[in-house]
Amino acid sequence: MTRRVSLRVVAVFLLGGMLTSECGGSQDGSTPTAPSTTTPTRDTWTAESGVRIANATSSSTIRLTDNTYRTYYGGVRTATSTDGLGWGGFSDPIRPTAGEQNRNPAIFRTSDGTYVLIFEQVVSNVGRFYRASSPDGVTFVIDPSTPVMEPTGSDNGFLSVPDVIGDTSSSVRMYFVAGGSLVESATSSDAGRTWIREGRIAVSGLSAANWIVDPDMIRTNTGGYALFFATGPDGQGGLSSKRIRSATSTDGRTFTLESGNCLTPLASGDDLVDPDVVQSADGRYRMYYGYATAGKQYQLLSAINSLASCAQHSP
Repeated sequence: MTRRVSLRVVAVFLLGGMLTSECGGSQDGSTPTAPSTTTPTRDTWTAESGVRIANATSSSTIRLTDNTYRTYYGGVRTATSTDGLGWGGFSDPIRPTAGEQNRNPAIFRTSDGTYVLIFEQVVSNVGRFYRASSPDGVTFVIDPSTPVMEPTGSDNGFLSVPDVIGDTSSSVRMYFVAGGSLVESATSSDAGRTWIREGRIAVSGLSAANWIVDPDMIRTNTGGYALFFATGPDGQGGLSSKRIRSATSTDGRTFTLESGNCLTPLASGDDLVDPDVVQSADGRYRMYYGYATAGKQYQLLSAINSLASCAQHSP
């Protein structure tokens, strides 16, 4: 029986757990801590102990046919995992040239198995989206050589944090931050080479004062959409003290806010960013996200949803 599952959740955090990372610890010599697990309930995201990748955020993760995982993150790195918790095999599939800053990759696969990355490249404080493709998910070629999306005047030079899902059998839809404070969508029928912008998404139930950033989308088992995003406290604009919230939609454009927070900062000055939800091999859903304590770097953490069939991840 198909069940519609609410994704409204509240996580209770306790600091603790040992750090693991690609370098054996944090780059600044300190020992970042992470929320420990709590007893899961039907609608709860339970924080998993430890750090998935130190000094990192903005991941885009897929589960492969052999039930292993590959993530792309930061600016732009990739890594693999057998269980979604411990990561290794780090490499840099796309290297910037002088004056470029690459960041915020979004991965999807085409019907023929090609890996496609949409990523942000910043030059002279202007963000543009580029596309790269790969037969194996490791070695990428930028194709085309020019940006696939340029900012318009209203974007103030700011296009960032793309997320791409399969929308139909022949098209994909991208959600992204435009202008620094809102989320727009765009569609592509040629595997991300060209895009048609659809404008700003609407989230009813959220204060008009709240900024919406860092979108991550999954498809529900009823054919709808579940959006995860970062935003400040209710009624507060800006980018401080963000938490992760969720909203649902039947058309991918007009959303209804779900009550409560998915994940909430532990303390004043802490910040959560960049949700990245993927279905695990056992059917549950894991969310990767960036967490920073006041004045510290973001750490890539994770939380698990205890209910097995809350949504169908696509692509």
